[in-house]
Amino acid sequence: MPVNKFRKYSFLLLYAAFLFMICLLSVEVSLRSGLITPAFDQGDRDFALDRRVLYKIVPHSGEEINNYGFRDREFVKDKKGKRRILFLGDSFVEGRNVKMNETIPKELEKSLGEGYEVFNMGVQGYGPDQELIRLIDDGLELDPDMIIMGLYPTNDFSDLLRNELFDVGNDGDLVYAGQNSVTRNIPRLHSLYFFEYLLYKYGSDKYGKKYKDIFITMLNDTTDYDIITGEFNAKVNKKSTLMRLILRKAKALAHERNIPLVVVIIPSYSFIYIMDYKKMNSAFIHDDIAQLICRQEGIDAIKLYPQMLKVENPAGLYGTETRHLNPDGTKFVAEEIRRHIEKVYTGFL
Repeated sequence: MPVNKFRKYSFLLLYAAFLFMICLLSVEVSLRSGLITPAFDQGDRDFALDRRVLYKIVPHSGEEINNYGFRDREFVKDKKGKRRILFLGDSFVEGRNVKMNETIPKELEKSLGEGYEVFNMGVQGYGPDQELIRLIDDGLELDPDMIIMGLYPTNDFSDLLRNELFDVGNDGDLVYAGQNSVTRNIPRLHSLYFFEYLLYKYGSDKYGKKYKDIFITMLNDTTDYDIITGEFNAKVNKKSTLMRLILRKAKALAHERNIPLVVVIIPSYSFIYIMDYKKMNSAFIHDDIAQLICRQEGIDAIKLYPQMLKVENPAGLYGTETRHLNPDGTKFVAEEIRRHIEKVYTGFL
């Protein structure tokens, strides 16, 4: 091959390789900065895997999904003279089985009246660990005047082990684990993950289905039977310790800003529905342990089941198919919270 032709082809190959690297770098930067987000369709919203918090709802991926990826109106930093409450939680707080204006946060907002706004930061399947991370990453910049964490202890204790987001350090403090089911399965090179995602999205289950299965598994919470059995082994002790440390961290964040932290403990439909619950010593053990941890940590907590059991038909506060609070239930919980705030935080209202 003539020298000039060899040089020409070599230059073209180098130039093509350079352009490829530039394109690859651009994709990598776009993925890491969030300009491009591989998203998995879940009907009325899209989910994206996230190395830090496992998964998020993609902002503006549905008619009711706002700029922060929550089921609420747009979050703006300007409070316009109103007192702002952040309400974190799972599907009970998000309220997927009720209309957006019938969720617990929105019912509480209506109950508090003018001058107050309650931001719904609930996400289906979230545990207290994910709520804490979203509070740190997104919530605190919204300058709240109160933080409410909605706990569903029936599965929240289990979430803390399954999610692997936090661990107990050598000194007994809460530490971010760094390794979880998302970080272990997603390639370090974001563009490789994006390539596999594209193969899945456009017809090849071989590559990307495993990623969708990760968050589908996390969305399907199950009852924590370890605690119900009363076998307080090392596994149960670690769950309780992680719950304690996460709530302690949330309290510290609120204390730094001189604002209240309130924990709302939401009971399971399954145990509310059982008519002989009074004979079952373990029926609400998850809720009782959560309240005990809060009491020991000096955290204000509202345990709902004693008030619910005073209602003529407590199971009527839940949907029989969804096993989540129905509109009567969300309104009931919101009123309990408002009464508590009115009683305990006299200067807030």
